[in-house]
Amino acid sequence: MANEFVHGTVGVGMTQAEFEAIGLHVFNSQATGDIAYASSAIQLSRLAVGSNGQGLVLIGGLPVWSSEPAFLGGKLFIITTETYTGSSIANSGAIWDQPTVIRASTGATANSKALVYWGVYGLTTGTQTRGLIDWDKKLHFACGLSRYLSDAECVARLQLKEAITEGILAAKGIGIEINNLAVVGEGYGTSRAETDLSTAFTSLKEYDLHIIHYPGSKIEWYIDNVLKGTEDTSGNFPTGNSGTYFYLVFSIINGGTGGTDCEFWMMRPTIWQEE
Repeated sequence: MANEFVHGTVGVGMTQAEFEAIGLHVFNSQATGDIAYASSAIQLSRLAVGSNGQGLVLIGGLPVWSSEPAFLGGKLFIITTETYTGSSIANSGAIWDQPTVIRASTGATANSKALVYWGVYGLTTGTQTRGLIDWDKKLHFACGLSRYLSDAECVARLQLKEAITEGILAAKGIGIEINNLAVVGEGYGTSRAETDLSTAFTSLKEYDLHIIHYPGSKIEWYIDNVLKGTEDTSGNFPTGNSGTYFYLVFSIINGGTGGTDCEFWMMRPTIWQEE
């Protein structure tokens, strides 16, 4: 077994000094900065030192190093679900805004949609125009999401983008697209890319979503604290300032068949940006 807690090697005999020495018990392959944890009810093991700035999170009941342990420093925006900047409804689409959740539905009529958006201010500083976003700063978006009922023509989207219209990203932005119940990531720098997140939502279940944008580097998508996809191709993630005002857009739309009242729920939307 690697990394286990063992007795130090002292030869065939042990002097009093060796018995009292700090090296009597060591970890296999021990190095400065390593930490101890219980890998089972009877075994202590070594977790190798992480990188600067990382913190510990639990995955599968065991500690691992993560670059995203919490929102530390920077700017934190808690977005209310009780009110919003604007909306767009077509046919039987509908919106319900409550203190802890916002819900959009298509209704059963074909070609219906429900969309709400929030203007997000405060993500630029200094001489930059208010209402824009500085994509050269790290950004972390988090929320809870849920979908209700299956419809092969239904598409739900959650996007940070430069438009208030329903549809795929067409300018700088990040987000997700849920085709019926299958989730893909969206990124746009100078072109649009989809990233398969290998996840299908179960109707009514709530999922934790984290989208992390690393400036000049990549986008990562986490679902229920598991990394599901990464987009690191230059041009497929935004850089520099947004070209116009910046919005959080939440929408659902169905197709030409109708007949199913699909719903899309969002809870506790939060944006963090580094200083």
